[in-house]
Amino acid sequence: MIRSPSGAWVACTVLFGVQMGMGSTEELAARLALVALRAGLSNRGQSTGERYVVHPDTVALTQTQAARILADLPKPIRCEGSVSGGAVVVRCQQISDPALLEMQRKSAKSALQVHVQEIRGMSATSEAEPNVLVYGYLEAALLPLSAIETWFRDYRVVPYAMAVRPATAIARSKGASAVIDFAQGDFRIIADSLEQDDW
Repeated sequence: MIRSPSGAWVACTVLFGVQMGMGSTEELAARLALVALRAGLSNRGQSTGERYVVHPDTVALTQTQAARILADLPKPIRCEGSVSGGAVVVRCQQISDPALLEMQRKSAKSALQVHVQEIRGMSATSEAEPNVLVYGYLEAALLPLSAIETWFRDYRVVPYAMAVRPATAIARSKGASAVIDFAQGDFRIIADSLEQDDW
């Protein structure tokens, strides 16, 4: 369960993660792209999170199937989303323009320097690879840091907001060293008494 902004407890789906041993680093990064994309959508409440359509196809897919398609696309890619008929419609395009490629490279380098260093600083020094508890819109995942690093390098997701914070007792009990929250627009950290709970 997680607590919504209104204060009500709502079901939270655990989609994937290291506890389940599901997917390659590239597939986990692609799933993270889908979580970030859905969390940032203005009409995200109209999506179930169970169906995805990867444009130009019109076939409804599971998140796992959609992630496999994204993982196989040439990188880096820019992805946008919308909701249609309860499904998240994902449109991705390879970043190939030299100026945009340089912008993606610089953005990824900055994110890696800031966020990865921050996450490593929150983890125990004995951890070879820290795990991070990621919260999206009514979904959560425990991911290895390598999947997050791959996501920063390979994806530009529009729109989303992101915040990194220290692991709560709940996150630590799941094996996480840090927490990443994805949301819409301006992001505000929720007080400990109102933050995401058991998933």
